[in-house]
Amino acid sequence: MITPPSSLNERLIEGAKEVAQEISMYAHEADEKAMFPVHSLNVLKQRRLMSLLVPEAYGGSGCSLETVSQIAQILSSSCLNTGVIWSMHCQQVALLVQHLHGSYRQQLLFRLASEQTYIASITTEQNKNENIFKSVSPLQKTDQGWLLQRTAPIVTGGQHGDLFLIYMGGITDYSDQDVVVAIVDRNNAKIDYTSAWNSMGMRGTGSIGMEIEAQLEEAHILKSNNGFKEIALQTIVPVGHIALSSSWLGAAKGVFEKLTSVIRRPANRSKFNMNSDLLFEKLGKIRIKLDTVDHYLKEMIRQYDRIRSDDPVNLQTNTFSIQINNLKILASEMLYDAVDEMVNLAGVGYGYTKNETIPLERTLRDLKSARLMYRNDLLLTTNGKLSLFEKNWF
Repeated sequence: MITPPSSLNERLIEGAKEVAQEISMYAHEADEKAMFPVHSLNVLKQRRLMSLLVPEAYGGSGCSLETVSQIAQILSSSCLNTGVIWSMHCQQVALLVQHLHGSYRQQLLFRLASEQTYIASITTEQNKNENIFKSVSPLQKTDQGWLLQRTAPIVTGGQHGDLFLIYMGGITDYSDQDVVVAIVDRNNAKIDYTSAWNSMGMRGTGSIGMEIEAQLEEAHILKSNNGFKEIALQTIVPVGHIALSSSWLGAAKGVFEKLTSVIRRPANRSKFNMNSDLLFEKLGKIRIKLDTVDHYLKEMIRQYDRIRSDDPVNLQTNTFSIQINNLKILASEMLYDAVDEMVNLAGVGYGYTKNETIPLERTLRDLKSARLMYRNDLLLTTNGKLSLFEKNWF
């Protein structure tokens, strides 16, 4: 007799594994046709995985960030497009849970849980690099409230978002360093699509260009009395780096598991020499990379939870900022290198050629994007500057 999982976390993990099996059937099509995985998103909604971070008092699961990381890995092991879309959604849910206040917060969190609302974020702008700490698109005061007008060259899931969190210029004494987060319902916005998405990898994220216009009330503008930096450093940056790194790790783990399974098959003895120490050495080197990212990820989740519980202000220290940025840099570079080594080990048939036995070719293209999201060169520059003023390292 099989004993069913008892804890909520165990049930969610088992459910995520079932979801991963189902969405794996659509991963190839999403990549081949550059299609947003609508079916996979609907499965996530049906399984109520869109409200994991919403507190139980509002109908959500009230899960930990560790559980989100585990599920992101499981989903991404089957379809990295779906895993990244879901991870970015969870980042936005965390932002609302931790920083939105007032009656609108209660209304919105209940909606997220009851409707399994998908949140897409809009951070990109024309004539601006990927620095989320600035915006060149200010909100405009009107007799009805605030007018939002935004052109964005890349919006992941832009055609399918039920709700948008849009990073805009400040509303008082405007400067491009004063950022607020506007909450926009698709049903109350005018949206035009300006470009399609036809990329090397991550072809199923539907990261299209958009123009969006909406009239907002004061309650729809999320801001902090201590400035946007507090929101970004306490939630947006760390949760984003953790969730995305989890997705990339899940994808790399997934193909490594498939690769080792193929190598073990007796029918493949002519392709893989099981008497070769070089084969085992290569597998060992790949495993080091996967485990390094895995352990660093777990440590940063542990640190984030501990610091947030003790005093969230300490999430803004130079030391934590450097280390959380290092997680993203380490994951994006080391996991890509690990999959590249898997391609070389698997050879032309299983590695370089498109196949669903081991989707290494697709995973390699997908992970190429990891260094470009929250660009590594900008994060390294930031870490270098912060290191000059870091104290009490030992």
